[in-house]
Amino acid sequence: MASPYQLSIINYQLPMIATRIKQNTLQQVASLVSQFPWVEGQLVRLCRSPWARNRLKLGAIAYAYLALDLPNPRLATLDHYQLWVNLQEYQGIFLYFFGQSLEPFASGLVTQLVQPGNTCVDVGANMGCYTFLLASQVGETGRVLAFEPQLTLRTLLERSVASNGYDNFVQIEPYATFSQSGETLRLYTSCDRHNSGIASMIRYGDFLDADRQGKLI
Repeated sequence: MASPYQLSIINYQLPMIATRIKQNTLQQVASLVSQFPWVEGQLVRLCRSPWARNRLKLGAIAYAYLALDLPNPRLATLDHYQLWVNLQEYQGIFLYFFGQSLEPFASGLVTQLVQPGNTCVDVGANMGCYTFLLASQVGETGRVLAFEPQLTLRTLLERSVASNGYDNFVQIEPYATFSQSGETLRLYTSCDRHNSGIASMIRYGDFLDADRQGKLI
């Protein structure tokens, strides 16, 4: 018979064990779903329904994609444009599965303030959440300049430009921006594979990777 001490240890560990089992199960389901485009498409459709997402808790499967090693990006379809995204990042999960940005307030301001024909600059464009929202607002009579020094993200941006036919008014620049022109600085990239957006020319935290800082701009 277990002693009171042993019972307390068991009671302490049971919730953690249950959480691990739940996480492993969700990851297995996500891995299976990811292998079948039609099934994944149905998951996307249901995740964009507030009722289905809240009642069926399908968002948990979407978040489980973060743990998968998916070599191929996905094409997220939003209201007026499409966007190639990385599903190992939170932003990619939100855009692809939920059809919305992680920053709805800022996105709402863009739709209110930016007008057709405007010229806009997206500094640190990442995978293009704002670049293509701006492009959908300014239209062919406007212009969008997007600066992104990270090659992987810039490749996604260029694919999105082609997918939307925005070649004539969206320009992708392979640079970071700084207060002075003509400077050559070291770019520190993110240690967190779920958030590439914290890359910086100033190493302001341990979450910026010194071992991968070789990108010069």
